[in-house]
Amino acid sequence: MSSASNLQSNKSHSQSGRRHPLSIDSVVDGPHQRDPGPRNSDAYGRGPLSSDRAASNPPQSQQNPASDAPSTASMVCSYQLRILQHPVRARCCGFGNKDRRAVDPPPVVELVRLDAAGKEIDSCEEAPFLVCHASLWNPEGTEDRSLVENVYAQGGGNDAADASVHAVVGSQVAIAQSLKDVDDKRKMMFLYPDLSVRLPGRYSFRFQLVDVSLGRPAEGNLKQMVGRDAVEGKPVLAVVQSLPFESYRPKQFPGMLKSTELSRRLAEQGIVEIRARNRSPPPQRDES
Repeated sequence: MSSASNLQSNKSHSQSGRRHPLSIDSVVDGPHQRDPGPRNSDAYGRGPLSSDRAASNPPQSQQNPASDAPSTASMVCSYQLRILQHPVRARCCGFGNKDRRAVDPPPVVELVRLDAAGKEIDSCEEAPFLVCHASLWNPEGTEDRSLVENVYAQGGGNDAADASVHAVVGSQVAIAQSLKDVDDKRKMMFLYPDLSVRLPGRYSFRFQLVDVSLGRPAEGNLKQMVGRDAVEGKPVLAVVQSLPFESYRPKQFPGMLKSTELSRRLAEQGIVEIRARNRSPPPQRDES
């Protein structure tokens, strides 16, 4: 009788010790469930979830909104050219380059940046792929006078391609430089201290702003630097025409003008190509 009771007791113990798969209800409602940890903890109770940590510690760009502010170049939508100093007179140099004098006073053109609303952006950020080209036109700005007929080339029996030469001698392309004007305000300026005209007459200069980076791959800061989105692939971004000036024959040239205040200011900043003259040189005598 005792052996039968012992057998039944061992059977009950073996059944109670048998391992069964746990159901979800047994995990949730069981007496030995794991402490879920603090609210919004992960499965191992290691603190807030990643989304909560992101909310409590915002990214660096949100902590410092000024660092994500768009650069000046990305705000530029268009450009303008403004002539700060117009040419007045020139001494034509003919077809030789030995004795030539630059247009007086030297033309100075300002680069103006505009935003989407057409408002000027006060910035002197460099734009190395923006260049300004100067070409010779008639006084009204309706006819291009960039080429002239070289009578010496025709007389020598050269090809027709050599019969025309550039009407302007000197550096016709300039890049913008950050310089101060007469009011001590820093601006981006294109300088032309080395322009000479071959033939006498009445002319004007046309200045064209060109983006020489068009066609290059838009990588890094190149796209922002030149404002390619704003120009929509157009190579010429802005055009401005100077006031008419007179080009004299050497014997009729009245002489150089007194240096302007802007020319003196630029010379003080190290522009060695522009000479500051305190007074006008005496006119040349007619030796004929």
